[in-house]
Amino acid sequence: MAIDKKIIAFLFSALHSLERCHMHSNNLLEAQPYQPETVKSGLLEQAKVLAAMKHTAEQIHFASQAGSQAEAARLMQIFYGLNAIVRPDIVATFSSLAKGRVHFDLSDNNAVVH
Repeated sequence: MAIDKKIIAFLFSALHSLERCHMHSNNLLEAQPYQPETVKSGLLEQAKVLAAMKHTAEQIHFASQAGSQAEAARLMQIFYGLNAIVRPDIVATFSSLAKGRVHFDLSDNNAVVH
């Protein structure tokens, strides 16, 4: 028995929402005159986690289709773990950029308080 297709669709929908939010964050950062390296590197790290999530979601789909429920369940735990790691950061980054505020790291020598 395969995992319900609605669950697979939900995983890809959640991933798509995060990818769109991340894309908007990139666009907002590019529009700013000052682009802190800490924010740029944070967005790059977020992209890496999103890529891992996409790969994991695809593997869940393949495992489910192959009837490997144990593998699909294991991969779902990985997917939700990655989601828990990256979602708050993506949302916070987008929120800050959308409001015209950027979180600066103290190690960013060019940081200016806004």
